[in-house]
Amino acid sequence: MASPAVVNSPMALESRAEVNSLDGTIDVPNEVVNDQPLRHGSETGASTQWTSADNGAQNTASAETESVITFHSKFSRRTFLTAQSRLFGLRDGNRSSTWSFATASSFPSSIRNAVRRSRAPRKTDWRQHLETLDLIPDEPDELNWSGRGQHVEFEVEEADQIPLLPIKELGRTANALVESVKCRRILLARKTINCQRKLRREDAIREVEHLQHLKHTHILQVVGTYTFKKNLSILLYPVAEYNLTTFLTEMIDHENKLSFDMEDSARKFFGCLSSSLHFIHKARTKHLDIKPMNILVKDVGKFNEIRIYKVIIADFGIARRYGADEDLDTGTPVSFTRTYAAPEVIDQSKRGLSADIFSLGCVFAGLLAALANVLKVRRLYVTTREKLGDISYVPLRDHWAELREARFNNEYGDSSYQANSAAIYLCIAQACGDIAARFPMTYFDKTKNVRNLVLSMLNLDPILRPTAESMECFFDSESFFPFCDCTKEPDPFEAAPIPEEDAS
Repeated sequence: MASPAVVNSPMALESRAEVNSLDGTIDVPNEVVNDQPLRHGSETGASTQWTSADNGAQNTASAETESVITFHSKFSRRTFLTAQSRLFGLRDGNRSSTWSFATASSFPSSIRNAVRRSRAPRKTDWRQHLETLDLIPDEPDELNWSGRGQHVEFEVEEADQIPLLPIKELGRTANALVESVKCRRILLARKTINCQRKLRREDAIREVEHLQHLKHTHILQVVGTYTFKKNLSILLYPVAEYNLTTFLTEMIDHENKLSFDMEDSARKFFGCLSSSLHFIHKARTKHLDIKPMNILVKDVGKFNEIRIYKVIIADFGIARRYGADEDLDTGTPVSFTRTYAAPEVIDQSKRGLSADIFSLGCVFAGLLAALANVLKVRRLYVTTREKLGDISYVPLRDHWAELREARFNNEYGDSSYQANSAAIYLCIAQACGDIAARFPMTYFDKTKNVRNLVLSMLNLDPILRPTAESMECFFDSESFFPFCDCTKEPDPFEAAPIPEEDAS
C-alpha cells in the first residue's frame, strides 16, 4: 500500500533533554535554517549527524536551548507539546530556532487546542482487546500523537478533534484508503480500513501488532491507531515517494545524473533488505507478502551532491508471528501474491521462513535486471584517482523487459517466478554479466557471487535456500553491493517544511 531516511552530514548535533536524557524518547527534530528543515542523519555514539535541505543556507542565530517535538519521555511527564532539548556541538556557529507541536502553524487553532486537551481512555471492548494484544504501552512510553493516547476511539461527534490534516491520496484497494496527513508538522501515512463482516477490526489490527514489535530503520513504523465509525485508521511513518517498482522504472527511464544517484542507492538495497529480513525472522515473524509494491523507497535528500534513497519494508497485513522456533513451519492455508510466492506457498504445503527468502529473491532479480539496464555512461577511476574519462555502455539487451517476458515462458500462462524458473535463471545470469562488464575486472567475481546467491534464493527446494542471516553476512562483506550508512534504530520523526504563508 502506501506509505519515507537517513543521510550523513558535516553538522553534528547532540540532542539532550533538560532532564539530561531522552532515553526511549522519539524526538521529531525540526531544526530550521532559513526556513528549510534539517534532515536527520546517521548516528555515531552519542552524536547525531544532520544535513540541511538547503546546502547554501546560513543562519547564525544564537539561541542555545531549542524546542523539539517529542512524543514521549521515560524521564519526564511532559508531552510532546512542552518537551525541550538542548543542542550541542554546532559547527560554524550555526544556530537557529526550532518549532514544536505547540507552536507549529500547520493546523487550525481549534484542532491545536483539541490536541492539548486530554482525557482518560474509556474501558471499552476494543480497548480491552488492544490490552490483550499488549498494544497499550505505559503512559510515559506511548506515542501520544492525539493528546488522548496512542490508540484512540473517536465518536461521530468528535470528528473535529482528530488532529490530522489530510494532504493527498497515496493509494487505495477495495478495503483500504492510504493518504498522507499531517499531525502538527509531522507527515504521516494514514491507512484507513473499512471494517465490515469480511474484514473485522480484530483482523486488521494484526498489522499494528507486528509493527509495534519490529523496530528497525528499514521497517515502517506505526505511530498509532484510531477508530471512527466503522473504520480503523493506522498512522504510519515515514511517507515514501516511491515503491520499488516505480523507483526502478524511473531509474531506468532517466538518462542523466539522477539515474546514477538512484543506481548508487539501489546497489545498497540488497544488504539493507537482507538485514531487515534477518531482523524480522529473528523476531519469529514471517512477512508472507514480500514484493516490490510492499517495499517503499524514500528520497532522503542530497549529501556531497549525491541524492540518497532509502528502502523500507511495509505492509505486514498478512504476516504471522510465532512464540517458538518449532512453530515456524506451518501448513495452514494463507493468502499470497502468486507472482512472488514460493512454490510451497502456492501448493499450500508446509512452509517456513525460507518462503520469504524466495520472495525476496524475486525482488533481487528485478533489482539486478534494472541495474544492468541503467547506465549508458559511467565514469571510472583507477585506484590512484587518475581519471580515465567517460566510457559509454549501451546495453546489448533490455534486461528489465526480458525479465518480464521470461515470466510468461510457459504454456499455462502462469506469470509467477516459480513457474518460469529456468528462464528467470538465464535472465539473472545475463544481467549480472552485463553489470560486471561495466566495471573493472576486480568486480567480476563479486558480481558472480551475487548472481549465485540470488539463484540459490530462488531454488525450488526450500531446504537449499540461504537464511536471511547468511545473506546479511554476505552483503556485509560485499563492497560492490554495500550496506547503507544508516543505523538499525528507527528514524526520529522529521518535521515537514513550513508553508511559506505560515513561516512569514
